[in-house]
Amino acid sequence: MPETDGSIGIDLGLARFTVLSDGTKIDSPRSLRRAEKKLKQAHKELSRMQKGSKNRAGPPA
Repeated sequence: MPETDGSIGIDLGLARFTVLSDGTKIDSPRSLRRAEKKLKQAHKELSRMQKGSKNRAGPPA
C-alpha cells in the first residue's frame, strides 16, 4: 500500500451512525428495524388464526 499523508477521524454516535472529520454524516441502517416490525406484524396475524385451519397452514406447496 502506498503511504498517504491524509487522515480522517470517525465518531460513532447515537443520533447519527457515523460522523467523519470532514463533516460527512452517515445515518444508521434501518433494515433490521424494518424486518423486526414486519416479523412482529406477521406473527400477530398468525396468532389470531385458529389452530388447525387451512388459512393458518398457508398456501399449498
